[in-house]
Amino acid sequence: MQFGPVLSAEYNFTRNLALNAHARFSSVGALTSILHEADVDRGGRPDQFSGIAFGGGPMWFFKTKKDKAYVGLQFEYEMSDVLYMQDYVNEWKSDNRKMILMLNTGYRFRFAQKLIPGSHRPFDKFIREALFLNTGIYAGAERNQYKWDYTDPESIGADDPTPREGKEIKPFGMLEVSVGIEF
Repeated sequence: MQFGPVLSAEYNFTRNLALNAHARFSSVGALTSILHEADVDRGGRPDQFSGIAFGGGPMWFFKTKKDKAYVGLQFEYEMSDVLYMQDYVNEWKSDNRKMILMLNTGYRFRFAQKLIPGSHRPFDKFIREALFLNTGIYAGAERNQYKWDYTDPESIGADDPTPREGKEIKPFGMLEVSVGIEF
């Protein structure tokens, strides 16, 4: 939830190798606004933020009884639009296009098999065998290609000589705690 909830799907090619695809809704992330914070004299935290990210990559599972350790390589493309100093003379917006490459490692716990008493009803058996909890970490780097400008070309800051577009590379990381059902 720190940089947006993630909706993910995996397809297993073998018992150990899976391909992951996901969408991350960065506009509702608890810490997303901190990532896009500007200098205090340029508006500080964003007034409006919208964004979404798509990605995926291979994952390798190391089987340990019913639980599994895993490692994966993930690529993500994020599009976001940010508005600063809304309704002020120097209101400005920034369009961001990020490419993120990260290593994902963690552990998949199958608590349901350990905590839910055995029942022979089909739905109970499905939940008992399919429910899991992932805990892990994402670590990598992001490359942001941004373009910003004042929303009013006649604004006080329009003669600001600061470059209005560019690229920057920063470290990127997230903690993972997710619940899922395996079909």
